[in-house]
Amino acid sequence: MFGMHLIKFTVVALLVGATVRCGATAGQARAASPVISLRSVGEPASRVVAAVARSSGRDLAVSKELAGQKLVVIVRQMPTDRVLAAVAELLGARWVAAGKGAQRLERLPGVRDWCSRRALARADAEKRAKEVGRRFIRSNMDEALSHVDDPDWDAGGSLDRGLTQFLKTIPPAALDRLSQSMMEMTPVRPGGARATDPPPALVIPAEELTQGQRDVLGAWLTGRSREATDFNSRLAADLPRCSVALTSTDGVGVDVQIARPGDAGRTATFAVFGSAYSPAKLDALASAETADWARANPPPNQAALGSVPDDIGRPDRAVTIDSEEEAGRQVEMPTRRLLRTEFLCQFADAVGVAIVADHYTLADRAEARTAPLRQLLQGVVGAYATAFRIRDGVLLARRLLWSEDDPREAPWPHPDPWLSAKREGRPLALVDVARMAALSNEQLDALGCYRDGPVTLERETVACRASQRQRRALVWYAGATEAERRGMNEAGGTPVGRLSADRARELISVTDPRVVAAGVRIAVVVAQGAVTDTASLVLLLPDGRREPLASVGGVTTP
Repeated sequence: MFGMHLIKFTVVALLVGATVRCGATAGQARAASPVISLRSVGEPASRVVAAVARSSGRDLAVSKELAGQKLVVIVRQMPTDRVLAAVAELLGARWVAAGKGAQRLERLPGVRDWCSRRALARADAEKRAKEVGRRFIRSNMDEALSHVDDPDWDAGGSLDRGLTQFLKTIPPAALDRLSQSMMEMTPVRPGGARATDPPPALVIPAEELTQGQRDVLGAWLTGRSREATDFNSRLAADLPRCSVALTSTDGVGVDVQIARPGDAGRTATFAVFGSAYSPAKLDALASAETADWARANPPPNQAALGSVPDDIGRPDRAVTIDSEEEAGRQVEMPTRRLLRTEFLCQFADAVGVAIVADHYTLADRAEARTAPLRQLLQGVVGAYATAFRIRDGVLLARRLLWSEDDPREAPWPHPDPWLSAKREGRPLALVDVARMAALSNEQLDALGCYRDGPVTLERETVACRASQRQRRALVWYAGATEAERRGMNEAGGTPVGRLSADRARELISVTDPRVVAAGVRIAVVVAQGAVTDTASLVLLLPDGRREPLASVGGVTTP
């Protein structure tokens, strides 16, 4: 069985009446078009094309734009020209001359232009979705302010009426800034992490607090003194010396922070109320607008195998087969729910056709069952959001949302090994989470919302974003050499002074220049649990103190 996380790569070159040598000229190889067999699942176009080049003696390359595109290529004794043409057709690309006898795979200009325009349309749609979300937050503020004095108003359990009275003393412009800040903290994609520790929308120094504001806060603090901590009691007694800030710590709730001088920088944060759009809601708004744009500006035929959305967003001409006889052929498939790449591999084995398809890390499953070929493919179009085309014994399969998938797909070889470990019940290693932290925000968002039954990477992606410092520290660890990681995992760690100048400078950017002081060591300290460990990257200071840089639970270490 070939699952989505199996990467198997085999190339056989056959040239009748001649011998294929690395030294053969490109012209000779093209003239003969050697027959190859290839099974590659989930590898990038650059590796697939490089293997074909080695087997055929041709000088082939892939543009940077397409080099990382992951593919599923399963062909049996097919002429090289047909394989290369199928890859180009799938990706909306073409082979262009790149020097003497050389060829390079490049995206068609029309497809590239459409991709750029669609990316701009999506960005604009996200801005408008966030503006809708901002107005929602601001309208809820106004509703709370206008009804807070009404004892019969059902405010819900999340509103603090006393602190809402304080909000009534805040200038509307500051509330506008706060609602804008809350939206800027909120990701548009499901799985994305909200930004933390934004600057306050308003800071009122102690000397600028009005008597009315002090009275409102004093009455509120006094009213909760029975259940307040000693720190909060001191706030009530020393309110004239306190500064007050209006902020949001999570992008969902409105918070009032009260800071008392002389308490070692401690700040008390009190929630007023919480009401904001979720990332899923924002994504739905932006996606609907982008889909409208795509229907009005359909991609070139070369971009999605000629399939375009119909008036209500369903794919039109999503399954095309050049032979009606082939379309009615009964296909024996096991009745089970398959991931898209699993389906493609099993379909290739069951039908015997060649397959050239894109590959993305998707948790969408569809039920495969024995059926006529056309009916089988039509049954999975919706779940896989894929257009299928069979022509001359080759099945091309292209995700209809490929332009959205591209920036969200982690570069090969990830994340397949991480998901394989999860499916087998094995925890990831600390270095795996560190490499995850080095991904882009969009790629982390995609991994964060991956759900395939119990298989998820949510815990790890949350750890990557626990704080900006933690993420920078993990990225630094991901860049360590094997020798550096071995040293950090040994008892007592490794002296910072042994790091290269570049690595030391990178570490300083995570912490501060003190890390290069004599006697400072950096180590991975493990707290062992019953099943998994919690690993912390820490600085071991000469006086015996430990300064934590990052901590990740549920991982293994060497």
